[in-house]
Amino acid sequence: MSFTKAFQGFVSSAKDAGTNAMAGRMIRRYIEKYGELQAFEINSAQKWIDVELLLKGESGPVRVTIENYELARKGEKLFLRLNRLKASREWLHLVLQDYGAGREIEIPAQYSSAIEMAL
Repeated sequence: MSFTKAFQGFVSSAKDAGTNAMAGRMIRRYIEKYGELQAFEINSAQKWIDVELLLKGESGPVRVTIENYELARKGEKLFLRLNRLKASREWLHLVLQDYGAGREIEIPAQYSSAIEMAL
């Protein structure tokens, strides 16, 4: 592996670590009604997000993966497009396929600049 590729990988990993912390704080606020965030990871180079949740009523954690996400700016607003969704529970996977895949989620203004730069 060349020095340039190794350095780019290091920078990408560091960027993702900072983004993981910021996005994790944002997501915690939005899901507290449904459960708690246990783990959160973003890989901006491969365009995936992995979330582990302990949902109310579930006996164990549930993993949700967003693959091939996209960011799109529409005027002043930034949106995250959820292209492919997977879940570790079949019932949730089916709900995400029916109601989540292809959906765009508006990123709150206070986070949009940082997320846009990071992802």
